[in-house]
Amino acid sequence: MIHALLLQSATAQITTTTPPSPSPTNAPPPLPFGQNIKTYTLLAPVCSTTAEDNVKCDFTGIAPATGNLAFSVTAYTDCTGAAEVGVSLSTGATTATAVDGAHSVTIDIATTTDLTVESSEEFKFCLLTSLKDDSGKEVIYQGQKIQSTFTVGFDFNLGGGDITTEQYDGPLFNEGSWSGGKTYGVTARRCDINRKYITSPPLAIGTTLFICLDSTDANTVIQTVETLVVSKTGVTPSNVLNANTELQGEGTIAVTIGTRPYVEFFEDTTTNL
Repeated sequence: MIHALLLQSATAQITTTTPPSPSPTNAPPPLPFGQNIKTYTLLAPVCSTTAEDNVKCDFTGIAPATGNLAFSVTAYTDCTGAAEVGVSLSTGATTATAVDGAHSVTIDIATTTDLTVESSEEFKFCLLTSLKDDSGKEVIYQGQKIQSTFTVGFDFNLGGGDITTEQYDGPLFNEGSWSGGKTYGVTARRCDINRKYITSPPLAIGTTLFICLDSTDANTVIQTVETLVVSKTGVTPSNVLNANTELQGEGTIAVTIGTRPYVEFFEDTTTNL
């Protein structure tokens, strides 16, 4: 699994009102929360060589079952940069929609092996795959490092030989800072699903960020949350309330927000993913 860290910035715009007496004194009752936040799953593929001496990778267990996929072939060492010469995605394979949670992608291998002598040729590359939501934003991704050897045997026919795969576990993302806004006597802090304030662990891509909004005045309730803006240097700020986000406790002194930010709002100065 490729790890990620905290968002660089998140702010909330909040509308508050003064309720009639008696004013609320308790947090919202425990209700099923987070169940409406969509889960995204992208497992490592099973890869093999084909009769055409290419490499085919089969994905299963994709969630949602009709998820939007994007593929690129990159350098073997760190899953960034250009792949070696002779390795490319087959025509039209850069994007796809999963069917019943499954999809297959083919990587074309342009071998230059001399068929007149017994020899072998090795190719190394990384298949970088991302899963996107309905708006086309990346939600989760993973890299699969693939090493394939093509051999000319004693009969001087080219055939796919050994193939090994390894899921890329990139370097840890550098920790950024998260800050919440304060408007009309309301504080915003990162918390867990049980509304306990937390500062760690770093947020990982594909996991839920919970934000607890708490009124500092028992006479002021949080009536609505109008926007939740996530920002990062170099990336256009985005209001994620219309995305994969759920609210609990509106109209009380304690509101919880659960959301899964897009990949682009995480930072990694090593891989720029």
